[in-house]
Amino acid sequence: MNALLWTLSIVLAAVYVVSGSSKLVAPRERLLAVPGMGWIENTPMQRVRAIGSLEVAGAIGVVVPWATGILPLLTPLAAWGLVAIQVGAIWTHLTRGERERLWLNVVLLAAAVVVAIGRAVA
Repeated sequence: MNALLWTLSIVLAAVYVVSGSSKLVAPRERLLAVPGMGWIENTPMQRVRAIGSLEVAGAIGVVVPWATGILPLLTPLAAWGLVAIQVGAIWTHLTRGERERLWLNVVLLAAAVVVAIGRAVA
C-alpha cells in the first residue's frame, strides 16, 4: 500500500507542479491555447494565479511532509486540498459543457482521495 501511495503522491505532485506553475507565470493568451483551459477566458487572472499557487502548494504538501517526517499530518490535508481543487474543476467544466476531458479531473480526484485517506490512516 505504501508503494501505491508514494506513486500516486509523486504523480499528483508532478501534475500539479506543472499545471500550477503554468497558471502562475504564463500569460492569459498562452493558457487559453491549452486544451481544456477555456474557463480562463471568463476568470480574472488574479483567481487563475491563486488556483495555480494552491496547486503548487498541494503538490509540495502531498510529498514533502511525509517524506521528511516533519508535520506528516499536512500530507493528507494537502491531498484533501487537491480534492477540493478537482471538485471545483469538475463543477466548472460541467457548467461550461466541457465533458471531453473530464475523465482527467475524475482520475486526479480519485488519486487525491486515495492519498488523503491512505496517509490519514497510516
